[in-house]
Amino acid sequence: MEVSMTLFGDSSQRQACIDRLLSGGWIRRFEWLTEVDSTNSLAKRTMQADPAAELPLLYVADSQTQGRGRGANSWWSPEGCLMFSLVWRSGEPAWIGDRIPQLALVVGLCVAKAIDRFSTVPCQIKWPNDVYLNGLKIAGILVESTLGNGWVIGVGINIRVPIADSDSQEIKNRATSLHYWSTQSVDRESILIETLEILQGELEDWTHDANYIAKRWSERCYLTDRLVEVQYGRERTVGKCIGIDDTGSVRVYEIPLDGPPRRITGDETYSSLAIAARG
Repeated sequence: MEVSMTLFGDSSQRQACIDRLLSGGWIRRFEWLTEVDSTNSLAKRTMQADPAAELPLLYVADSQTQGRGRGANSWWSPEGCLMFSLVWRSGEPAWIGDRIPQLALVVGLCVAKAIDRFSTVPCQIKWPNDVYLNGLKIAGILVESTLGNGWVIGVGINIRVPIADSDSQEIKNRATSLHYWSTQSVDRESILIETLEILQGELEDWTHDANYIAKRWSERCYLTDRLVEVQYGRERTVGKCIGIDDTGSVRVYEIPLDGPPRRITGDETYSSLAIAARG
């Protein structure tokens, strides 16, 4: 059973969120679910059943039983985490295939901007699909292709997540939640509205600006000037990150730092791609 219940109007705050996003004219369909296996999986099934569906469509879930990240990674989905998937189709399909590796970077910038409006500490973005706050992961992004030239943009943001309750020591050591860094009362509805309203405008700008990534990324890049280890497929690179280029690929000077920088894309074909700062 993919969905246990669809919630509309369970509270005035949630209903106000739904009404605002639907009345804006951009989101064409919106479902807020109590439980689902994965919002990305549900979105992909929807598009398989109806490739001509009117877009964008949005799924939000209170709980995911099989939340997932890039490759084989799972996504911890506790109460207090905002989890949503947006199915979006570009109005410029001629170039979308060439620039699609940038899409997770664009979304990451939007999520960082949204969190910044509630946080006392500015966000950084860890290439290719994580958002960091004070050196800890606060959000993750998963972009997947679907039928009909559409893309599923999955986002998970820790809003009011009790990190200390996790069974994973890795999560306790590496993750954080917005409520630790905000002097405001934060909730999923407010962050959802902020993120999507920013995303609508930024996707439009990205569509029409070939230099979008280069102009916006450098000041937020978490990995720039750090020693990093990149694992993609069966290959491994260790070196110093010098940021990303105009295509959204990360550039790494391989040790012993005596040659040209290695250019590594964030293409979804690298299902096992991972990058980590060392030291």
